[in-house]
Amino acid sequence: MRRLVVHQNGMKEYRLPAGAEHLKEYLKDQFPGDAKSIEQMMDYSVDLFAQVRRLKAISTLRDKLVTPFIAPKVVANLNTTYSAFLDRFGITNPELRELMDTFTSFAGVPRGRVSSILTTGAMLSSVSRCFRPVGHFDGFPAALAAAFQKRGGEIRLRSEVTQFLFESGGAARQRRLGRSRGSRRIPD
Repeated sequence: MRRLVVHQNGMKEYRLPAGAEHLKEYLKDQFPGDAKSIEQMMDYSVDLFAQVRRLKAISTLRDKLVTPFIAPKVVANLNTTYSAFLDRFGITNPELRELMDTFTSFAGVPRGRVSSILTTGAMLSSVSRCFRPVGHFDGFPAALAAAFQKRGGEIRLRSEVTQFLFESGGAARQRRLGRSRGSRRIPD
């Protein structure tokens, strides 16, 4: 669940559920007068994002030449702002529009200029059950390093490992090439 707080006339909190289908139903419940527009926009958005994902595997010239046929919604939205995207589906309710515009902030581009593809990707990624650490992104690896060191592990950067030694079915220790240039131990 992603929590969004929108400030317009006061403050309104939205608790967006994980998953595009759940988000669509949630938005329809929150904005019943816009249910048909939300349904059309969300279905189109899911298809658009699926086409964007398909393009990630394109590697050859032939693949690139068939892009208009395998990703027509991507091609159709190349120069479409998110504002125009919402207009296309008749999203005019100011509260719904402000909520949807919140996803433009993930792109770091002014909301009148941000791409519909980028914002749609941000919206669907943020509710796609992608789990992110609470706090800063370095918090999780730092916690792993601390737990490893607490159990006697030693972390060295820029130190080449030549072999792992196994005892009783698990890794017990490693052999290194001595102290590699620039290697340093991470303090506990």
